[in-house]
Amino acid sequence: MPETIRKELIGHRQISSTTIYGLPSIGLGLLGTGVGIFYIFVGLGLIPASDSKFHGPKIAVASIGVVFLLCGLPFFINGLFSIWRKKKLKRSLAKYTSEPWRTDYHWDSKGIRDENLKIVIKNFLKLFSFIIILVPFNWFALNDSVFMIFVIFFDLVFLGITLGYAIYTLIRFIKYGTTYLRFSKFPYFLGEKMRVYFTNTKPIKHLQDLKATIRFIEECYETRKTTETNSSVVVSYQLYAETVSLKNLSLFEQDGLSIPIEFQLPEGDYSTCLNRRPPRYWELEITGLTFGVNFSAAFFLPIYAKVLNENSSKSNKTLGQ
Repeated sequence: MPETIRKELIGHRQISSTTIYGLPSIGLGLLGTGVGIFYIFVGLGLIPASDSKFHGPKIAVASIGVVFLLCGLPFFINGLFSIWRKKKLKRSLAKYTSEPWRTDYHWDSKGIRDENLKIVIKNFLKLFSFIIILVPFNWFALNDSVFMIFVIFFDLVFLGITLGYAIYTLIRFIKYGTTYLRFSKFPYFLGEKMRVYFTNTKPIKHLQDLKATIRFIEECYETRKTTETNSSVVVSYQLYAETVSLKNLSLFEQDGLSIPIEFQLPEGDYSTCLNRRPPRYWELEITGLTFGVNFSAAFFLPIYAKVLNENSSKSNKTLGQ
């Protein structure tokens, strides 16, 4: 039975990387980038500074600047990109008023690949960023035994978790490769039956269980109280979900087969909107219990509200099965 109760998804992947966009993001990015460049120049001796003001090597000051730069630059780029995306979206919406899928996402009408390779790259970039950020703290800890104990503990916990998860996703990608979801039609409309075809490029062996879950997700920007202050965070909510167990598991031990998966789509306010922030979207997650690293793959789905428009209905192209 479908789940229609709104509930928070803990630890779910999120599209929104931050809760601020546009000019506020550019301003915050410029602040962090400016402070970072200043510290880098001071550390490299490009800006004169008295040696008596330093309690450690100048290169450590430059490394602090790199930390500020790494924190500020993404906000600056995000702000510029969000302004450009908003202008582009405005032009596209005026052109395709009755076909929102044309402006919502860079869809391929034939199908979509999973993002497991992107997840691997993202996790190792996150690991590299953590290492850069921890460099100045480790440097200053060399002269303080108490502080060194705290920093070493921090290194082991956070770097250990980040490194472990990065290696886990890498092993999963090596083991299963990239999987593909082929669409039987494009787009899909609410209230209709959806059929997709799942294709694995590498065999998924020793499967004990394999489930496919379709869910509609809404991201929200909320202010939540932490220990002492309030902070703005991205929260994912599941508004609709349905899970089916896939049969004939032996078929997945072969590669290149297209396995059909069907769901009856609901009616209501569940239309995909990936181009807005915060987004609302459909995804199909396929998870399998196997020996060792379990199988997992997730795909965005082009599911929209049906538009009663003659031109729109003509664009609903049925693909060969």
